[in-house]
Amino acid sequence: SSCQSCEAGEIALPGSSSCTACSAGMYASSRGECTQCEAGTYALAGSTHCSPCEGGRIPDASQAGCVPCDSGEFASPGSENCTACPAGSYSQLGSSSCTQCQEGRYSAEGSSECSHCPSGSYAAAGSSQCNLCSEGSVPDVAQSSCQSCEAGEVALPGSSSCTACSAGMYASSRGECTQCEAGTYALAGSTHCSPCEGGRIPDASQAGCVPCDSGEFASPGSENCTACPAGSYSQLGSSFCIQCQS
Repeated sequence: SSCQSCEAGEIALPGSSSCTACSAGMYASSRGECTQCEAGTYALAGSTHCSPCEGGRIPDASQAGCVPCDSGEFASPGSENCTACPAGSYSQLGSSSCTQCQEGRYSAEGSSECSHCPSGSYAAAGSSQCNLCSEGSVPDVAQSSCQSCEAGEVALPGSSSCTACSAGMYASSRGECTQCEAGTYALAGSTHCSPCEGGRIPDASQAGCVPCDSGEFASPGSENCTACPAGSYSQLGSSFCIQCQS
């Protein structure tokens, strides 16, 4: 005897005997039509409007609901697609943002986790790769930056620890252990070599000084002991010879 309006989310064309709910992914417009949801939104069956997905989720293919972004991706609220996390960051399943890698870690684009830097390398927070320290320095404990070796120590690029130069060698300004020059010596961990005092010469390894034998002498910085000339003598560890009395 009369017409009655359809329920919200339903439509009916002129002459229809019943109302029909709009399918999922569509909404009932004010014109009485089922209209496809705009990109980045979804709708359940019988909806009067479409809604954006919350952060970390995007509409499925039919726009009937929301699905989470994969690990290594993110989506802000209302996004149409998930986006890969930039290098130096990571995310877990259903993330609305990416998390920056910590110091000493790195990641490539689209990573689900950050990896530890290999031994002997370092990375600042948010890094896409690890770097080697220059000669004479090594990574700190957190592998976040480089720290210089102590005096008398050296380290090649990629070293995880500093090494003291052996006795008979010294740490040069080039960050290398260099053999002492003839006539000098150095203890382990030295930054320079020193001449022996008078009456003493460097031992075979240049790790210290040994006294000249009786009958020999050596002035300061000598490489070898020298025999006293005829008519003179010396005792153990002498820096000069004594003339014999007449």
